[in-house]
Amino acid sequence: KFPNGISYVEGHHVKPLGKHKGRDIEQNILCLCAYHHAACDYGAMRLSLKRLRKVDRHQIASEFIRYHNENIYKRNAFPI
Repeated sequence: KFPNGISYVEGHHVKPLGKHKGRDIEQNILCLCAYHHAACDYGAMRLSLKRLRKVDRHQIASEFIRYHNENIYKRNAFPI
């Protein structure tokens, strides 16, 4: 949060668009702070459905989490 109490998040495609052929659908998008968005983009962060803060009306598909962990995440590549 900013000092004035406003929150800022960025939409992150868990399975990226473009060469990864991710879909631009709600089940493939996480709301992340800028730091964690970059960490996901660079493969520095493994994702877990159990550890994500959930909102009832927004469900992330496990297939996209699995894709991220198998194809984007680089184990031990970046300390975080």
